[in-house]
Amino acid sequence: MQKATEILAKEQEKLLGLMDTLDEVALVLKVGTTVRRRWLLEFNEAIQLTLSSCHYRKDQLLYDALEKNGVLRQGGILGIFEREIQVCHSLLDQMIVAAKAYADGDDAAGVTWAEKTDFFANIYRTHVRRESEVLFPLVEEVLGKHDQKQLSIAFGEPDLEAQKLKKTLHKLRDGFGRLVDLERVEGLF
Repeated sequence: MQKATEILAKEQEKLLGLMDTLDEVALVLKVGTTVRRRWLLEFNEAIQLTLSSCHYRKDQLLYDALEKNGVLRQGGILGIFEREIQVCHSLLDQMIVAAKAYADGDDAAGVTWAEKTDFFANIYRTHVRRESEVLFPLVEEVLGKHDQKQLSIAFGEPDLEAQKLKKTLHKLRDGFGRLVDLERVEGLF
């Protein structure tokens, strides 16, 4: 059975592929190319499903296990990780507003979406790097084999949102695949 940190690391690698795809879409918009109006909404849906429903759930399980074993949440490293997630959610909300305006015909909103996407992707990449460098070693140090096994089992539980995400990614690939490579994130779940 894979360790919880191995499962998260593999998932993070795929999520970084999604961030690379977002960078490509943002670049297309920044140079003045228009894309199908609904694509940005679909990308936001994929991001929301991935981070909020799938990856964030696993992060919370991991943070809870660490807190039960004495790692500080509020005022500690776990609080920093949660704050990064909150910032990502706030930026995602702003991306959704811009995507809706773009879908309604506001070309400038596409550039706004691209700018918010840049911030979002950079913060998320920092979050992933920090988890790899700080959190994963902490998990190995603090959690015993039993706790890690329990987390691995919880991470492997079927997730209905993951199935919804697969459908969204297929839809995106079919419509946007000529401009970006969505294959690298399709195997996420």
